[in-house]
Amino acid sequence: GYGLFVHSLGAIKVANLRASWNDTGALLDNSGGSFAGPVTLTGSAYTEGNTNYGLQVTTKGAITVTVSDMWAANNGGYGWHLDNHNANTPQPVTLTSPNPGWAFDFDSNGWDCSGDPCVPVSGGYGLLVESLGNIKVTGLDAYSNGDTGAILDNGWPSATGSIILTT
Repeated sequence: GYGLFVHSLGAIKVANLRASWNDTGALLDNSGGSFAGPVTLTGSAYTEGNTNYGLQVTTKGAITVTVSDMWAANNGGYGWHLDNHNANTPQPVTLTSPNPGWAFDFDSNGWDCSGDPCVPVSGGYGLLVESLGNIKVTGLDAYSNGDTGAILDNGWPSATGSIILTT
């Protein structure tokens, strides 16, 4: 099952997320309504050892992650998938931390270790962001993920944003 399942027609705010060793880590979804409610994560965020994925966010609003510590590791399919590309107007996706350096660690996601040795999962990745708006990530570390470390995609029709990576 899910470590955390949130379905809302309004804003979603989560502080100090830990969703580990489940079938699916955490699903935060407020995309069903006409309101473009934001999804906000603060404090810390840990998603590890989930069979399918660590975190899935689906919204028509802004996605803001401001954490002092974050780790998504050893999830079977992918680490985090942050998606607001179906918004009515471009909305930003922002991942920031008050700590310099590697604040957002996506390590060893997208591997099938049911046998020996472990093999990469086709389509497995550490971080996937899909947005019509700006994508900003500070302190990204995507290491040893099965297929791709990080995909930052705002190349959708009607997208107007930029992609900014900083340390």
